[in-house]
Amino acid sequence: MGVNGRVNRAMLAGLSFLTAVAGCASTKPDAPSGQAPVIAAPKKPVFTLADVIGRRTDELDEKFGTPALIRREGPGEFRRYTLAGCALIVITYPSENGERRASHVSASALQSTEASPSPEACLARGLAQP
Repeated sequence: MGVNGRVNRAMLAGLSFLTAVAGCASTKPDAPSGQAPVIAAPKKPVFTLADVIGRRTDELDEKFGTPALIRREGPGEFRRYTLAGCALIVITYPSENGERRASHVSASALQSTEASPSPEACLARGLAQP
């Protein structure tokens, strides 16, 4: 047997070894035979827009705590609540009976280097942890 035969046999043995080792490696357990893998359900949002729109200011304060900022502009009132990783901005206007109710919601990032989340994403995060 010549040099080429020994090299081919050595390469074949090496490839067999690598194939065997690779076959033993696994990054996650396989699903039982015949069953689909279990996929975790998406996390339920802590709050939604329905928890904000149309709510009185006292209901908002009870739910989100004391606003970090309240500013009146004409009949409207700007209220900023600090949530987990974002600021929730709620604009309220007096209703027919004079109660201030949320009519508009937006969100902003807490850091100027971060992108602003959607109001839904901000609400879904929940309250900031003390």
